[in-house]
Amino acid sequence: MKSKRRKQVTTLLTAAVAFAAAAVLTIMPAAAEDGGSLTPQSSASSSAVQPALQGQTQAKQENSMDSSQPNSSSQDTQDSQTADTASDVQVTLDTVEPYTFTELGKRYTVLIRTKPDRWPAVVSSNPSAVTVSNPTWNAKVQGYLCTLTAVGEGNAQIQVQAGHTQKVLETEVKVPPVQLWTDTSSYTFHTAGQQYTVLIRTSPAVKPIVVSSDTSVVTTAAPVWNAGAKGYLCTLTAVGEGNAQIQVQAGHTQKVIETEVKIPPVQLWTDTSSYTFHTAGQQYTVLIRTSPATKPIVVSSDTSVVTAAAPVWNAGAKGYLCKLTAVNTGNAQIQVQAGHTQKVMETEVKMPPVQLWTDTSSYTFHTAGQQYTVLIRTSPAVKPIVVSSDTSVVTAAAPVWNAGAKGYLCKLTAVGEGDAEVAVRAGSSEKKIAVRFVTTIGRDTLAYTFHTPGQTYHMGLSTSTGEQPQIVSSDPDVVKVVFTVPNPSHQGFLLCKLQAGEKEGTADITITAGRAKAVTTITNDFRPVNLSIDTSSYTFYYPGQRYTVLATVADNTPAIVSSEDLSVVSQQLKSDGNGRWLIQLVAQRSGETKIHVRAGSSEKVLPVKVSDERLTITANASGHTFYGLGQSYTFLFHTSHNLAPQFSSSNNYVAVVQNLGWNALQQGYQCRVTSRGTGSASISAYIGSAARTSVSVSVVNTDESQMRQRAQQYSSSTKYLFLVNTSTHRVGVYTGQSGNWSQLHYWACTTGASATPTIHGVFHIQSRGYYFDSGSVRCFYYTQIYGGYMFHSVLYAQTASPSQVVDGRLGQALSHGCIRLQLENARWIYMYVPFGTTVVIY
Repeated sequence: MKSKRRKQVTTLLTAAVAFAAAAVLTIMPAAAEDGGSLTPQSSASSSAVQPALQGQTQAKQENSMDSSQPNSSSQDTQDSQTADTASDVQVTLDTVEPYTFTELGKRYTVLIRTKPDRWPAVVSSNPSAVTVSNPTWNAKVQGYLCTLTAVGEGNAQIQVQAGHTQKVLETEVKVPPVQLWTDTSSYTFHTAGQQYTVLIRTSPAVKPIVVSSDTSVVTTAAPVWNAGAKGYLCTLTAVGEGNAQIQVQAGHTQKVIETEVKIPPVQLWTDTSSYTFHTAGQQYTVLIRTSPATKPIVVSSDTSVVTAAAPVWNAGAKGYLCKLTAVNTGNAQIQVQAGHTQKVMETEVKMPPVQLWTDTSSYTFHTAGQQYTVLIRTSPAVKPIVVSSDTSVVTAAAPVWNAGAKGYLCKLTAVGEGDAEVAVRAGSSEKKIAVRFVTTIGRDTLAYTFHTPGQTYHMGLSTSTGEQPQIVSSDPDVVKVVFTVPNPSHQGFLLCKLQAGEKEGTADITITAGRAKAVTTITNDFRPVNLSIDTSSYTFYYPGQRYTVLATVADNTPAIVSSEDLSVVSQQLKSDGNGRWLIQLVAQRSGETKIHVRAGSSEKVLPVKVSDERLTITANASGHTFYGLGQSYTFLFHTSHNLAPQFSSSNNYVAVVQNLGWNALQQGYQCRVTSRGTGSASISAYIGSAARTSVSVSVVNTDESQMRQRAQQYSSSTKYLFLVNTSTHRVGVYTGQSGNWSQLHYWACTTGASATPTIHGVFHIQSRGYYFDSGSVRCFYYTQIYGGYMFHSVLYAQTASPSQVVDGRLGQALSHGCIRLQLENARWIYMYVPFGTTVVIY
């Protein structure tokens, strides 16, 4: 059977390509168990492919992953040329004999070959015997894999369908009887909680099931395989007296373990048979001794008189401790039981009148969390009980005897606003303390005077509870409340913005928090003052243009500024001290508006206009050509209304621009342009978005062309070639091949100083690294040329990443022999240039 199947598998794998081209569906075994190889041929192919993958780049790996998907595009082309009918799909099975599973959980993987876009449907006629997984495409075997799993005994037909074509694979699950052995057939427990571990031996693949017939007598844990014991271990635990059968089953085989729980009477002792309480809340701890394995149960016959806590084992006392607490006058029996043994304690609560004194009869809290310690005096033998009538207002801790105070101390803690009574009881005596929690409101002023309409004041506030207060003005025409926000400078405090109205007079600002209320009086006193501004009118010529107005006010009266139309011109006011105010105006859009400056009852009006006139900028030259690096040329620009322009370069690697400002002699604005690298750049002069003009500059470097010609003489084992001119301090990077090199980069660099010159000759790229330190500086992205000579960045501070330049000079002879570059250029070499690349230094 195995020989016949192997022959069929080999035949089907050999014909895989032919089947795929003809849209043939083939079903064959891929693996009898999880993790099995498909065929000897596929295993060999996998081992041969693995070494070939080593050393490939991530991009190649991603391309390889993409190519592993079914090639549906070529199949779609074929489908467009051939009618896609159900009759062009064939189904072939690798065997006509049924497949038999001999173990539950065993798996069998079927390989199905058909068109990649022909997903086969696989169904089991009896899922209680054999289940099937969804077929999944596998690129290595160019087919779909479907796993069959034995679940229970019986027969199942596995139906495979593609299109209208269907094949059936007969399967059967036969699980032979298994041997079953236990290390005992009966067991007797003598204590509740006692355990016994049964050793169960059966086939390792067949896990036994263990069930108790009465879990109120004995419980069973799940069996666990133990390699040392060569079997399964199952823990049985005694619960209560009685008999239980432990049923052990493996496959169809079953064994029964008879168990019995016999709990003999236990000795039981208590340290007292009676106790008398004299105060409600008084406690007594009973010591109970019995077998350590038998925990006693303690019950009060009347919990309105005495309550009993759960007993707790205490190793020092060699017994269980149980707290009894007096509740009210009366009698109660305390029943103590261990196993079948029982004892009864007689208890009585007698509360005679006692003298009781507290150091206060009332107290007022103002802050949540605030505490007050009450001093309570009574008989030392009678401990007082303290209870709060409302724990949402105040809580009371347990009183503690203090010998120095000759009484009990009890901490009261404020929780929330309200009224509560704290009852103090000792014996049958009682005293009550009236407690009140009232919020307090703090503010930085009781009264404030405004001198200019629209003037604002930020009042500082706080509440003892942290509650957000309500703030209301009695006359919003005099003063209005703008907003209240947390104070960023002082945690827990608030800022309330108040603004003066147009009406003179007085108004109250009422602050309410909880039941607390506070009032701040505001007065508007508007008097005429001397007010002047340095401009009578102003015209803007483009949106975004700015202008600063100086306002001078006598007597340090606050100035207020406003724009009638903020969409035309916006404003911002800043005090310069000594009655001087700077008003910054910003044009927003074309139009006209008025700026109002007020101080006291005085007012100045500044008409402003944003013109929609078209602005112009003209230059003294249309462009300039540089014949070397580091050269400069000055352009002169004339603008409408002599408005100051801004300047920019389209390519700072070619040319940089410097604003020289206004030239009074030539009545125009100048900028200096300096060449940095070969190429072209556009120098723009612009006034906001209203006007712009450009001049062109080009930089021609004769050394660059000479270096390009020189490069053609050399070869490199990679697609890159480097030339370094130590006289002009330039690095040329070329790509291509010998005699046909194209310039990729032309960089400025720093070469060796006269005392430590850079070596000359032909070298090849060697090792590289992220950084190295030289003295107190750090060089990033180094690439070795020869020995200690390297390409690396300009000099940085010794930080983890390049963030602070120490010496960024280029185009000079300064180094110890290395070739310094801009950080991004050194990083480019570090990242992309292969080992062995030729470097020519001359």
